[in-house]
Amino acid sequence: MTTLFITGIDTDIGKSVACGALAHSILGSGYPLCTQKWVETGSKNGSQDLRTHETIAKRQFNTCATELHLPYRFDYPASPHLSARLENCEINPDYLIEQTQQLEASCEHLIIEGAGGLCVPLNSHTLIIDLIAQLKLPVLITTSARLGSINHTVLSLEACQQRGIEVRALIYNHFPKQNEVIFDETRDYLKSYLDINSRQTMWLELPSHADKIDLSEKQIRHLLS
Repeated sequence: MTTLFITGIDTDIGKSVACGALAHSILGSGYPLCTQKWVETGSKNGSQDLRTHETIAKRQFNTCATELHLPYRFDYPASPHLSARLENCEINPDYLIEQTQQLEASCEHLIIEGAGGLCVPLNSHTLIIDLIAQLKLPVLITTSARLGSINHTVLSLEACQQRGIEVRALIYNHFPKQNEVIFDETRDYLKSYLDINSRQTMWLELPSHADKIDLSEKQIRHLLS
């Protein structure tokens, strides 16, 4: 049983697409898995993110009770703690842990998608990174070439290092590819940073409009180790 947590350097960075792309490659290599989204905001009709996972993976694999795959869903598009408060609710980290553990019992491998970045608040006293550290989950960080991404990526890597969280992979999302010079320099810098500071972290690329990350069997085994 392997549980991976996919986070990002910011919101709208491609976490859902990365989850679907990874699921596509892992399922295609014969490893059963399911996905989970701890909390989704701005979604009024089920989970758009879970649908994205299955659409990109080109199969249905989330067949358990809905509340296990999506413990919290709120209409208002904001930080989880605020969206919950606007609906007179408070996100309970213990409930998230309980739902995750139940899902782990029914899935051979599990990919959890976060909300925004690592330090997004779930409530007034718990950040997402707090729960990741408590559960000792290895993370995959999704980044891109958007302006500011080098700063946000390095801060995310250092935050994980300070908490003793393993960063199993850094996923470089090619979309949107607006400036070739910035795209190439950001990629080169981040790869060099990993080589110097985090050599155990795998580098993965998520091509624009692609339905998969091209994973080798060795890479899949590393992710699921």
